[in-house]
Amino acid sequence: TDKKKGYLGSTAILAQSLGLSVGAGLANKIKKNKNISVSFFGNSSLEEGVAYEVLNFASLKNIPTLFVYENNFYSTEMPNFKGYMQNVDYKKIISSLNIEYYKIDGNDVSEVYMKIKEVLKKIKKDSKPIFIEFITYRWLEHCGPYYDYEQNRNYRSKKEIDYWKKSCPVLNFRRYIKKRFTNIDLAKLEEKISKKVDQDFMKASKSELPMKSEVFKNV
Repeated sequence: TDKKKGYLGSTAILAQSLGLSVGAGLANKIKKNKNISVSFFGNSSLEEGVAYEVLNFASLKNIPTLFVYENNFYSTEMPNFKGYMQNVDYKKIISSLNIEYYKIDGNDVSEVYMKIKEVLKKIKKDSKPIFIEFITYRWLEHCGPYYDYEQNRNYRSKKEIDYWKKSCPVLNFRRYIKKRFTNIDLAKLEEKISKKVDQDFMKASKSELPMKSEVFKNV
């Protein structure tokens, strides 16, 4: 949790962010503070009944919530075309609940920014939920720093991963900037970002370990 940043928390429970976000959205509506809540979730979340209960409730009560579905085509190691999701027309369900649905390239930073900017204005104006599906891809294993093929997990090939690497959001945005802005020194900008990352990494590395007395803090 980081309430100062508006981050109300997360757990490892599948689809939990949908319920938490709509609860926060309802609180915002009751308090009339003009804030909206945002839920980030992945493929397996739409296999849970609570997802559709939450979407239905958000629509019925006009909860100002943005649902961000990060579709990377896999529920852990189960591809969408083989698993439960192959039989679920979630776009039809979402539309039938009277929730606006959009689908965009989640690897295109500029497209993500412009669409988010647009829908946030709409949610704040109408106080209604909106659902956006971002098409993206994870390169590494579900939990860990390795490529799946390095661990003899053959549910997806190196060729498939290499294909998606060409759509790297950072490289895409770099090309976007180079085409549109001639007065930006990208080398200096990247050096500044790398320096900041290194500083934060060193700060975290030197930080003291949590105390035992903090085990139940924020639980």
